[in-house]
Amino acid sequence: MCASGAIAWYFYSPHGASYETVIGGMEAIPLSDGSHVTLNSDSEVQVVVTANERGVNLNHGEAFFEVAKDPTRPFIVKAGHERVIAVGTQFSVRREGDQVDVVVIEGQVRVERDNHSSSAPPALLAPGSVARSDGQGVLVQEKPLPEAEAILSWRLGFLVFHETPLKEAVAQFNRYNIRKIIIDDPKVANLKIGGNFKSTNSEAFVRLIESGLPIRAEHQDGQIILRGE
Repeated sequence: MCASGAIAWYFYSPHGASYETVIGGMEAIPLSDGSHVTLNSDSEVQVVVTANERGVNLNHGEAFFEVAKDPTRPFIVKAGHERVIAVGTQFSVRREGDQVDVVVIEGQVRVERDNHSSSAPPALLAPGSVARSDGQGVLVQEKPLPEAEAILSWRLGFLVFHETPLKEAVAQFNRYNIRKIIIDDPKVANLKIGGNFKSTNSEAFVRLIESGLPIRAEHQDGQIILRGE
């Protein structure tokens, strides 16, 4: 009961250091245990490090974790109803509402529901694992490590696409830019693109796809509207 009470205190206590970034921003956060957190665009976390446990509550957005090894204190990231648990590893967690994505590039992490009455077994993720939970279960894909690392290229300020539908690329750019890109023509939504792009320069991205795809862009009311030619 004491252990359960301590965990509940951590997850619902108002104490702890809070960090957040604006759209297009990024922040590196060193923790007292030697771990590091890199906070992506438009993200918010609350960090609590105690003598028994190290924890982060990811309220929204995405964070990359470089966890210092300490077998006596697991490192727990709470995102919605999911708990991502590690000892010493490198991984990212992204939360959008009830959807949680996890990418592991070093070590091993465990993803489990925070509801102990759940009968779903935890998912164990190794390097190269890309997992998604929507509250109903966890889907895990095993990718070559370079592909998993490319997903995390935002840490260097870039977005990397390979045969990516335009609608997915646009959704990524909209996370990093105040001026949003809107696809107003379903014919162009599934056109495939590839390349490396600076995440905060949506204007350059639009110019490039206009020159290489049958697309025209219009600037309206602070938005960029994409239509087929």
